Amino acid sequence: MGLSQFIHGRSVVDKRQEKGLDLALEVLDMFKDRTFRVKGKTINAKGVDDDEAIRFIQEELPEYYQYQTSVVAYVTRRNACHVRIDIEGWLGIRSELRRYSPLDIKLLIATE
Repeated sequence: MGLSQFIHGRSVVDKRQEKGLDLALEVLDMFKDRTFRVKGKTINAKGVDDDEAIRFIQEELPEYYQYQTSVVAYVTRRNACHVRIDIEGWLGIRSELRRYSPLDIKLLIATE
């Protein structure tokens, strides 16, 4: 557990990382009836329900990009379960190089 997690009073329960968007869709499906905050280059929305977040991932993200999904699930001091989903997308086969490109996509989805 890091210092910032300790200061916020969070205890990390699960931390996973996979290529593709399947992990994000799976986690969003597990958190039914919750609202999310979605933040990206072209979108900044609060109070998004789970169906709308799933629809955004499936329809609005370009399918010719390669994606990597990181999920952190944690519990707060008040025993509320939250999740943070970071999605990073890039063009081409440069997953090992990880150089910045203005065409990269970064998306954050977090529970409220």
